[in-house]
Amino acid sequence: MIQLAGATSDIGNVQSGIGLKLQNLDTVVNNIRSVVGQVLGLTQVSHEGNKLIDQTVLSLDESCVTAEKIIGLNQELVSEIIKFRDRIQDHNTKTQEVSNLNKMMRNIADKTNLLGLNARIEAARAGDVGA
Repeated sequence: MIQLAGATSDIGNVQSGIGLKLQNLDTVVNNIRSVVGQVLGLTQVSHEGNKLIDQTVLSLDESCVTAEKIIGLNQELVSEIIKFRDRIQDHNTKTQEVSNLNKMMRNIADKTNLLGLNARIEAARAGDVGA
């Protein structure tokens, strides 16, 4: 009976050891579940981050296209401004030519008036002498 009692005691010890091992195994399984949950959460966050990166890349592409259009429009505007500047310079040149022509005509008119005045004076003198 002593052997039976010893065997029973050994079985009880084995059962107790198995119970502890099962508790440890449950703890490990729960830890693994927790880690898997965290990994799944990180995977979801990573996917959302990738979506944001993709959206950012698309926005940057659109911004580049818009910037290229703006550059093209600015180049056209600069070209039109240069044409306008050239027209203004031509206008200024022609205005100066007209101004010079006007001065020449005034000079001729002044000389003509002076000649006319001189002719009247001479005619008056001739009239005074002849009268």
